[in-house]
Amino acid sequence: MRPNESELYAALIELAQSISGQVDLDSLCSGLAKSLQRIVDFDYLALVLHDAARRQMWLRSVNGKQQMAVTEPWVLPAEPGNPVGWVWFNQQPLIIPSTEQETQWPEFIQRIRHEGIRTIVMLPLTSCDHRRGILGFGWQSLRELPPAELRFLNRVASEFAVAVDTHLTRQELVRERERLRVLFEITDTLVSKLSWDELLGAVSTVLAKVLPHEGAAITVLDKVTGKLHLHALHIANNVWLEIDRTPLPAADLPAGRALETGQR
Repeated sequence: MRPNESELYAALIELAQSISGQVDLDSLCSGLAKSLQRIVDFDYLALVLHDAARRQMWLRSVNGKQQMAVTEPWVLPAEPGNPVGWVWFNQQPLIIPSTEQETQWPEFIQRIRHEGIRTIVMLPLTSCDHRRGILGFGWQSLRELPPAELRFLNRVASEFAVAVDTHLTRQELVRERERLRVLFEITDTLVSKLSWDELLGAVSTVLAKVLPHEGAAITVLDKVTGKLHLHALHIANNVWLEIDRTPLPAADLPAGRALETGQR
């Protein structure tokens, strides 16, 4: 027996309370899936996040009655050429009632069919104009959602978007605080009386807190000869390498192209 509309909205209040105390995305998704299972029958719940830097959508978490083995990252362009990108781009729900009859987006549909999913509902996750991603539901059997149930899932997506946005904003603030702390440490290091290799090693060690890397180097261009000189070198974990420091033509090196173009 399916719940009526008043029962669905009473459940929505309980749902908001159940996810409010979660501290990470996996816990948020797991809590949402467990709470929803008592109200709406579904096999899969998926969280897809938007990566603004790369303009991509990537599958972040899958929960539900069924387990989906995500053996490799599932990344899609944030554009209307695929259903996930279409929902994010248009900010509208998308229902695919039968993956067996769907003719659009063949590559995506083929992968969904491979997981045994026959019906899909995808909803935009947007909070305060922050387009965070997509909340998706999947069924292994053909499913027709009543209007009240679809409206309920839309409300769920709206509430969940706030929780996801809060979590991601908190993460961004923590990263920014750590970057500022690293900048202060680097500033303190720069005024120390160290050799160039020692100075680069100290800066590299501090920078590794927010930007993991295996080594760092400083090259200096001799404008007269057009050659680059290796001015300082640091390898992580104090690994010693015998490096030939003979100046080389700038045009033959990536660093030279970076100097010429002003790009990374």
